[in-house]
Amino acid sequence: MSDPTRNVLVTGGAGFIGSHVVDAYLERGDRVWVVDDLSSGSLANVNEKAEFVEMGIQDPDLRGLFRDVGFD
Repeated sequence: MSDPTRNVLVTGGAGFIGSHVVDAYLERGDRVWVVDDLSSGSLANVNEKAEFVEMGIQDPDLRGLFRDVGFD
């Protein structure tokens, strides 16, 4: 029996470590959203299967993402 698909948020997912975390979640079948302000990461690092949102974690609009998606 496999685990149910989860909605996962990865902050800093455009960086080296974060992009590998994103890949691991996608490999297990989860839906992944990446939030990154690209201050030190690169859009080229973000897996195309993930949803990318360019913003910092301090951005007030992040609340809307939590409300709309319902992360696990």
